[in-house]
Amino acid sequence: MAIYIDEAYVKDGVVDTGAMRPLARMGYMDYAVVRPETVITLNRPIAAADKQSAAVQPGPWDGVYR
Repeated sequence: MAIYIDEAYVKDGVVDTGAMRPLARMGYMDYAVVRPETVITLNRPIAAADKQSAAVQPGPWDGVYR
């Protein structure tokens, strides 16, 4: 299996999904076009060893609304 991604959609070594404007299935019979201005990045939280809390690593979004 292989895929091809045009280099025009690769920014700093990461695929710029919004720039490709793919279709996204939302559910039922609804679809949406993904656009750069509608893409958000959320870092995955990491569970603490006690499994009672989680922390978000610093990055594009740190879980704090400003």
